[in-house]
Amino acid sequence: MKHFFLSMLLLSFASLTVAEESDSLAYDIKPPVFDGKLKIKMEHDFKNGYSRMEVRNARLGLKGRVLSQVFYRMQVDLSNAGRFMPLDFYAGYEVGNFSFIAGQQSFGFSTELDKNPVEIYFSNISLLSQYITTYPMNSRREIGAIGSRDIGAMLSYSLKDFAPVTLSAGVFNGESINTSAWGNDLNYALRIDAGMKTGARGAISYYGGHTPVGDDLRMVNAEFRYIAKNFGVECEYAQRYVTDSITEKLSAAFIQGYYVHDFTPNKYVHYLKPTLRYDVGNNLGMATPFGIEFTDIQRVTVGLNVGVIRQKNILGELRFNAELYFVKDKPSTYDDDASLHNKLVVEVAVSF
Repeated sequence: MKHFFLSMLLLSFASLTVAEESDSLAYDIKPPVFDGKLKIKMEHDFKNGYSRMEVRNARLGLKGRVLSQVFYRMQVDLSNAGRFMPLDFYAGYEVGNFSFIAGQQSFGFSTELDKNPVEIYFSNISLLSQYITTYPMNSRREIGAIGSRDIGAMLSYSLKDFAPVTLSAGVFNGESINTSAWGNDLNYALRIDAGMKTGARGAISYYGGHTPVGDDLRMVNAEFRYIAKNFGVECEYAQRYVTDSITEKLSAAFIQGYYVHDFTPNKYVHYLKPTLRYDVGNNLGMATPFGIEFTDIQRVTVGLNVGVIRQKNILGELRFNAELYFVKDKPSTYDDDASLHNKLVVEVAVSF
């Protein structure tokens, strides 16, 4: 019930704010802007000698404004590891320091989770991104998905007149992406961002309520990043608690960085970007024929991104990644699970 009243408060406040500013809305209809993200990779498993090629992502989206303060976003992934997946479908208002978004959207738990596939510096996502949004369910026999998007409403307020701080609060169905179902309660999200796009930036976030199958859910995340002209360092730490008959606690973290060596105006190679990541996950659930088995993983990823296209709105990279895994309490499927083996990854990433 408290979540219902919170959602009504957010919706009412946003509606009143927009109504008060309606006289100042300026018609500024422009054609929508289309964008796309494409990632194609080849992986080689050093343990078994197997290889595969995969279209990891093929995203298409459009965004625009129908009034000076009214914006919208629609995005689908034509091949999310071979699956079609609608992603973003929302509309929003910007009035003064307030921003209100309603529809299917990210609930803002993690900056790394919210990056588009090409913005991620590596071919494979972090252990935090991979496991924090999945959980053991059905008496620990299957893996369920929480996801990083849901249908709901988010209200943000920027303190930009005093400090580079943004406060956000939202309510969501709690049924994961592309799902709307009747329920007794809603999930809620809270986030505080501090800092600019460059320089030092930090954030703390919380997401709580229930999983799609009704288990109690709590997730917390803290992050810090420093972005300069030619280098950047980022780190995040997250914990997730899922309570059914017992409480499952998962934790994951990473620290990663890059350095850009610019070759402009070379027409073949625009830049080289060496990358390095260390990430760790504890109590990660793996689905096996014998049920869910839990393990701890550490991984080191060494990479080199070669910038072959860099124009105003177009980016193209050829990426080389070497991944080294250190797995404790190997699950029974370890020998056949290439996702846990040392591997080499070569990837083409294009953004427009």
